[in-house]
Amino acid sequence: MESSSGNQTKVVILGVGHANQLVSEVCQPAAYRAFFDRVQPDVIGIEREPSAFLRADFYEFTHEQQHIILPYAKKNDIPVQPFDWNASMEEQQLAWGVADSEQLPFNRTHSAFKPFLSFPEPFTYENDFFFSEKQEAVDLINGMLKSKVGEADFPRRFFLYRTYMQAMRIKHIAQSAQGKTVLIVVGHLHKPDIEQILKTNEMIELIPPSTYGYPSAAEIESHFELKDASFFMAFNLLGIQSQFNVERNWLKNVLEKVPSEHLFEKRLYQIRFQQLLEVNKQTDVIREYKELAEEIGWEERFLFQSFGRMNDRIDSYYDPFGNVSIKARIYIELARVFAKQGAYSKVEEMKAHILDCTGWSLEEKLRLEGYWEEYVLSMR
Repeated sequence: MESSSGNQTKVVILGVGHANQLVSEVCQPAAYRAFFDRVQPDVIGIEREPSAFLRADFYEFTHEQQHIILPYAKKNDIPVQPFDWNASMEEQQLAWGVADSEQLPFNRTHSAFKPFLSFPEPFTYENDFFFSEKQEAVDLINGMLKSKVGEADFPRRFFLYRTYMQAMRIKHIAQSAQGKTVLIVVGHLHKPDIEQILKTNEMIELIPPSTYGYPSAAEIESHFELKDASFFMAFNLLGIQSQFNVERNWLKNVLEKVPSEHLFEKRLYQIRFQQLLEVNKQTDVIREYKELAEEIGWEERFLFQSFGRMNDRIDSYYDPFGNVSIKARIYIELARVFAKQGAYSKVEEMKAHILDCTGWSLEEKLRLEGYWEEYVLSMR
């Protein structure tokens, strides 16, 4: 935490892909913690609007905020400052026809706000810790920001204004930490424009994140936390991501790190992983799921669920069934296997068992019914 030369504030703007820490070994949470150690910031800025930050209300998909930055800052006694900006509810209603873009729909769909998050394509930035420093990132953003005719131009205009307001709030954070080091963690797409806005400010010295280098394997390993393994497995094996690209060798190694005291969760991941790899016969998968279900109660929860805000929804931002118990999840996975076999009477039996035994509200039962066809009958 050395002071900058003169009265300038060192500002390090690290671009990130929101939640891509869950699909990339290179960008895993431990790599960020190790990188933060290298920077040794006096202040960390996060991409959240101030009033929401004070309520501890975060975007559900910003894994880097609530599960990496905030715990790290608390452990190391580092102040955290918010810098995001959002339109008022009236402005959102005028432009989008939705008064609150953060309000979740009853059921998430592909065309609605807040669809389930996944990474279906092998994007370059998933495996590049310093992606947003490269010309490729600038070109990507410039391609997105081409003006359009009429009302279709609103997303571009909104993005530019939002980024400008982020830069203004970052400027004030830097002013309040004069002569110190400020680490700003922001979505990849905002970083280049923020730097263009701030680069003429004489009291700010912009430091490229790559100046500090990528952490060594030993540094990363020393910052691995047990909760990381649970998050990785849930996102890649249980969520929508399971239908797309997963780093199998990495996940195989991470699976071994799921804590032994969470044996039921670990066994579910093992069965599911083998199922996706198509190593075991469907009859063996069914037998293993049934045996596991017999050993566990309905209230047993996943480790990753203890680190999030529990709510009365059965879904999460990446999984239609991301907030159900382990036993309910087993019956959902069994139903998927039976659906692949064409044993639809067994599928309905699994659903009836879940609805009868979970004690869910009518709303959650309806939500399950709404997700069942697409995410059970049609999903492997």
